[in-house]
Amino acid sequence: MYRNYHHNQLTFGMSYAYSEKFILVLSHDEVVHLKRSMIEKMPGSREQKFRNLKAAYFFMIGHAGKKLLFMGQDFGQYREWNEDCSIDWHLLEEKENRSLHSFLRDLLQLYKTYPALYEADYLYEGFSWVNADDASRSIYSFIRNPKNHLALSGKPRVQNGAVAAVAEEGNIVENGNIDLEGGKGASATNSKEHRESLLFVVNMTPMDHEEYWVGMPKAKEARLILTEEGLCKEEKYYPVVKGECDGRDYHIAYPLKGFGCALFAFTEEGEDSCANALSSQKEENLQVSKEKQEGQQEKKESSKVAEKTAEKPAEKAEEKPAEKLEEKKAEKPAEYFSEVRVREEAG
Repeated sequence: MYRNYHHNQLTFGMSYAYSEKFILVLSHDEVVHLKRSMIEKMPGSREQKFRNLKAAYFFMIGHAGKKLLFMGQDFGQYREWNEDCSIDWHLLEEKENRSLHSFLRDLLQLYKTYPALYEADYLYEGFSWVNADDASRSIYSFIRNPKNHLALSGKPRVQNGAVAAVAEEGNIVENGNIDLEGGKGASATNSKEHRESLLFVVNMTPMDHEEYWVGMPKAKEARLILTEEGLCKEEKYYPVVKGECDGRDYHIAYPLKGFGCALFAFTEEGEDSCANALSSQKEENLQVSKEKQEGQQEKKESSKVAEKTAEKPAEKAEEKPAEKLEEKKAEKPAEYFSEVRVREEAG
């Protein structure tokens, strides 16, 4: 109930993400010296702790920047890391721990197969907020794009779904072109659809929302590929309908559960009327500003050189009167100087 007061702490990083190259680190420093393990940092009941941590990892993987997660935190180890003993692999026999481990495995598999998750981390095109200000409900939504994602606009969508494997108890039926290891929820991905954009929606509270509207660029439909339960076993499509939402002209409606995660794949049909449409312009402006800075630096350097060269003639000019005086003295006869001495002695 208090998370709305800290909502901006998760959105603030994108205000300077393009001036730095982020590494989102959850290293061993975060899980030692009485700081507690990641699962023990989570509030609520045992079930809520795991759902909460899934939402946190979902946000982390979707956020721009490279990732680091220390061992043992991928399956919810309870105790802090100890260099004197092994991590608690036996916890994978527990349902909640195994579910968290499978969820993160699915996220990492998507990370490998969807360039939208890594290709444009440091470009304006790669990330755009859909709604960064829904603090009252503690819900975040944003879009990740691969490079040149608008090049796919207008092309017919491949009808085969990206999630083509059906996970069953004890075996996996593979229909795709990638052979994956693992158990439940593992899937193969059609390489023809890897260039899609991705929409992330994550709920950071236990409150359910039966029909949560999310703003979208113009597209035919959004394909749900992952939820808090892992990769979707069956393809689910949500129509992108016309209607203003989150400052955009189109939207989808989705039943978002408490601590729910929803990852959609879609192909943008035209330039987005919101922030992402201006990505190329932003890149140009960034380039122009860099060129201006370089030009100003060059001007400063040239002005310094000009000042130095201007100082040299002044020094020479100061030397000339002294030189002329000496020359004049040299021109006067010796009789003049002897006469002067006589006068000084007499006076």
